[in-house]
Amino acid sequence: MSNEDIISITPSTKWVPKNPSFIYRILNIPSTIKKIIFPDSIVYEKSQREIEPNYLYTDIPRYGLVNYKKYTNNKISTTKYPSLILFPFQNLLLQLKIYANIYFLFAATLNTIPLLEAYSGWKAFLPIGIIMIFESIKDFFEDYRRRKNDKKVNKALVYVFDGSKKRFRKMEWENVLVGDFIHLSINETIPADILLMRSSDVEGTVYVETSNLDGESNLKEKKVLGSCIEYCGETEHVFNPSFLNISIFCSQPDKDLNKISGKVLYSQEKFDIIKRENVIYRGCQIKNTTFIEGIVLYTGKDTKALLNNGIVKHKRSSLDSSTNKYTLICIGILICMCTFETIFSIVFQSEYSRKQQPGLDVPFVLYYNRTMIVKILLTILEFILDYQVLVPLSLYITIEFVKVALSYFMTKDINLYYEESDKSMEVKTLNIPEELGQIKYVLSDKTGTLTENKMIFRGCHINGIDYSKDCVKVLTKCMDNETEVYRSEKLMKELTEKVHDENSPVYHFLINMAICNTVVVTKKREDTIERGYVQGNTLQVANAVFYNHGNDVNEETIDGRRNDDAIVEISSISHSSEDHETGSVSSFPDKIRTSVRRFSRKVSNNIKHNRKKLRYAIKGILDNDSRSKIAIKRKNDVYEGESPDELCLVKGAKALGFTMLKRHRCSIDLSVSGYGYLSVNITKILKFDSNRKRMSVISLQKGKIYLYTKGADDSIMNNLCKTFSSSEEGKKIIKESKKSLKEFSSCGRRTLCLAYRIMTFEELNKFNDDIDDIESNCIEDKDKELLSLYNEIEKDLILLGVVSIEDRLQDGVPETIVALKNAGIHVWVLTGDKYETALNVARSCSLFDINIKQVEINCLEDLESIPVRIPCPYNVILPSSGVKLLKDGEENVIRILKNASSVLCYRMTPSDKAIITQTVMKKFKSKVLSIGDGANDVPMITSANVGVGLGGQEGMQAVMAADYSLGRFKFLRNLLLIHGQWCYYRITESLLYLFYKNLLYCFVLFWYNFYNGVSTMCPYDPYYSMLYPIIFSGLQPLMYGILDQNYSAKELYNNPEIYKKNLENDLYSMKLFVLNVLDAIWQSLAIFYCTYFAYDDTTIDMWSFGYCLLTSIFFVNTFHLCLLIKNWTWILFICNISFFFVHVMYFILYTIFVSASTQIIDTPIYVGVYSTMSFTFWAVVILSTITALMPRFYIKLLIKRYPLLELTDKDVKIIKLKLSKSFNRFRSQ
Repeated sequence: MSNEDIISITPSTKWVPKNPSFIYRILNIPSTIKKIIFPDSIVYEKSQREIEPNYLYTDIPRYGLVNYKKYTNNKISTTKYPSLILFPFQNLLLQLKIYANIYFLFAATLNTIPLLEAYSGWKAFLPIGIIMIFESIKDFFEDYRRRKNDKKVNKALVYVFDGSKKRFRKMEWENVLVGDFIHLSINETIPADILLMRSSDVEGTVYVETSNLDGESNLKEKKVLGSCIEYCGETEHVFNPSFLNISIFCSQPDKDLNKISGKVLYSQEKFDIIKRENVIYRGCQIKNTTFIEGIVLYTGKDTKALLNNGIVKHKRSSLDSSTNKYTLICIGILICMCTFETIFSIVFQSEYSRKQQPGLDVPFVLYYNRTMIVKILLTILEFILDYQVLVPLSLYITIEFVKVALSYFMTKDINLYYEESDKSMEVKTLNIPEELGQIKYVLSDKTGTLTENKMIFRGCHINGIDYSKDCVKVLTKCMDNETEVYRSEKLMKELTEKVHDENSPVYHFLINMAICNTVVVTKKREDTIERGYVQGNTLQVANAVFYNHGNDVNEETIDGRRNDDAIVEISSISHSSEDHETGSVSSFPDKIRTSVRRFSRKVSNNIKHNRKKLRYAIKGILDNDSRSKIAIKRKNDVYEGESPDELCLVKGAKALGFTMLKRHRCSIDLSVSGYGYLSVNITKILKFDSNRKRMSVISLQKGKIYLYTKGADDSIMNNLCKTFSSSEEGKKIIKESKKSLKEFSSCGRRTLCLAYRIMTFEELNKFNDDIDDIESNCIEDKDKELLSLYNEIEKDLILLGVVSIEDRLQDGVPETIVALKNAGIHVWVLTGDKYETALNVARSCSLFDINIKQVEINCLEDLESIPVRIPCPYNVILPSSGVKLLKDGEENVIRILKNASSVLCYRMTPSDKAIITQTVMKKFKSKVLSIGDGANDVPMITSANVGVGLGGQEGMQAVMAADYSLGRFKFLRNLLLIHGQWCYYRITESLLYLFYKNLLYCFVLFWYNFYNGVSTMCPYDPYYSMLYPIIFSGLQPLMYGILDQNYSAKELYNNPEIYKKNLENDLYSMKLFVLNVLDAIWQSLAIFYCTYFAYDDTTIDMWSFGYCLLTSIFFVNTFHLCLLIKNWTWILFICNISFFFVHVMYFILYTIFVSASTQIIDTPIYVGVYSTMSFTFWAVVILSTITALMPRFYIKLLIKRYPLLELTDKDVKIIKLKLSKSFNRFRSQ
């Protein structure tokens, strides 16, 4: 029997629940309506929701569960268009917010009215239709990419307890329901807000990292419910919660991270109160805990993370708003021109009719209208058709292509590529590249955005001696990985003499570093659930199934070798049905069976080198049915701590010879270099809190009681022993320590002071008795009582020294921030970290200069001590409590923040970040860019004008919600100062040129009509008129908008000051728009009257005259564009030259082959040929071109020679102010 004959198939362990059938959905409609009208919830308070665990209902399909019907699912969406079905309608409504689109649809409709006899007819809808379809495709593509990223998150897997199978099964996040009992392993991300029921720690303690949620890098301690602690601990068997018949009452979804309440009922008398420490929110990561298990309370959009994120908004640039305004002005010009010429047309016809003698033919074809109103209306509509291109349709086509092209160039910039993560820049929103050139405020996260969140021990200062000058970098294997540490060679030599001298400050300093922490030494954590389980003759691991065919197949081949391919086979067939657990080959078609066999053999060959170990491991498991998981001996001990600071000090102590080996409940085992093993007693730990700003441990050593303390410099210095502080030696140590503190802080490093004191046994006994009293009694202000007790014991300290810790910045961060500040951009850092941490990073990253004044705003009272006029420059520090002042619009706060060079905001929640972003945009009237890398940054990213996400260690939520995605913070310099400058310059120049081009086209026709009986008869060829804005003069401005540069990349990178010119929107101001309108008027007058006087009193026909006008317009437009181009490339050169020939050849070929079938009045046969061969024709074109462009040419020449002549909007305001003052002074005299 061959291997293929014995292969069997068992489905994957992946659990894909059934969806309700169509009939079930139809039958369930009445109950759904009833539920809406008559809610049947047994929760008595509207402020609560009741949850019953899903594992209690094993005979009900998941779509029939009460929790499925009552609460939202766990599927998330960051798309701008929630439904693909409604996408066309929603997108159409969005596009109709653009005034130009409404106008184009109106103009296209006019072309279909037979009475107006328009040439284009229904074909007039094609251009606007193409634009709107292109815009829809672009929006759909953007939304599709967001949908793909959402799918990656929604398809992530988590273990959910299946009550019917009595075991955990892997399920996709989007299928998780409220009431599910889920299992998560170390370093996994929480898929929903869950209530802790069990953990691997026997005391029910769980550590989680919440940086995705609140930006804080320190670990948070969570606790299992009190009644469930007995179920905690690592066991060999899967925990079965079916016996827990509980009901959970919890508060309704709320975005407040500190607000959660409820209770768990076990019986009528037994219950637990749900506290904040019992709940872990979506987006957090499990740390220092092998596994946790809990019940889902909130899913999807009801979770704290998503409630704080808000919705993804449709973003439009300020240039779009200005373009809308200029479009309205163009429409106003159009209405004025049409109204003016309609009046003149009616007057002209009336006057001509009265002067005309009876019997003479009227040389005009006039429509007979019953009323004057109808005549006026028709005339206005005909003039609108003549001037319909005055509002440039080509502008919107061109600009959309320019934006897409510029976005594409960004993604291909090698300077925005991050090699380590193989990540290039991504553009997720295509319609706001010009906003990158107008950013005035950059709001940045700290952890993971500016820093690597890696703490490095950089040296120390002990007993008045500085040991940081001669530090050298060493790599120490601190069990988990190689760690970079800086240690002093001088200190290492002294340690050989004072390594265990109890009277030496160096000894106590290092003991303090090694034991004053909560770090534990553990084995490398590995959740045994990932090792799979045995069912029958198979070992199921994750979504793969391993088979043992040893009982059915002879393991020996003819030549005596083992046939290992027959022993191990693998199947990864996934079933979507939750009711089928087994199957066989015979139940599958031959093609599938053959495919599975081939795949099985391939995998078997790949593991052939390790087949013996695998075979014996599986065989051993199958021989012992009582074992349900693979037990693997754990190796590689690791350090685990609540904060990176603690780990840094422990690893620093190891580098100096004091290695932590193991932590017991009441002691710590150390290995001291040159001495041996040392067991240090730990009597009590006084944990760190933000009020005390310090941490302490009490240790009993050789009959003495030591209190070791570490903390912020002010919290230690203010509690030193007076005897020590007043002694000569103490004064010297304090002085030198403060000097080191200043030096370390000036380098932007974190600093901690270490101190100790010797306690008496009476003090210790009294301290323990007081703590027992506080813990045993139900005191309302328990925390305050403990704080007071800790402060009382942490006094009369003796200063040991100072440690220097570097919070490693990302490469290039200081240089980038300095460049941004030189560019006139205000940089704000918003972090959830504490004050000291935030301030140290602000200094190290060059956000704060130590020589610049700092202003702190905590409350309204602080404003009284701040002078009305603060000398610039200055920096501002704003805590979370100051956000309310900003939100309430406190004028003094806004004034201080607006003029600040940089701002540091600490203890910020996600909603605080969003409030600050929105307030800066609203009150400061400036463009804001927000950048971050975690889920806690999503609210400010979506609120800002431009959101940038970094693909860091905190997940992909920020990237998914952002407009742009970068690999590192330093790339922001290239993105803003180079690409931002180019995008803003190119798009603004293109917009102004396109407005000018179409205005010129219409103004020439306007002057012509006064010499043509003020009629609506147009001399322009109708087909050329339709094609001119898009074809004949469309590609040149498109290439100009894509390729032109006002500065090279090197100039922009080395001279950030250039960026300042963009901040006042000087390149797209009303002044420039009016100047372009005036330029178009002048050029139209030059073109028309040069042509008119040249052909005056001749027999030239209308089409020949129109051809001359169109050629002059084309030449003027082209050479006008050539004057604008600052960076000539071969593409721009060929593009402009080639269309000269295209223009001329079109008219020659068109007038040769045109016939009466085109229905053009007085068909222009051979007009192009004869005109092109005429000397007068070319003389008129050249003369009109020179005359039209002369003012622009000389103005450009003068400004280039004398730059002072170029006035900005700011200069104009100053001039107006001075003129106003002079005028008022003159009037007063």
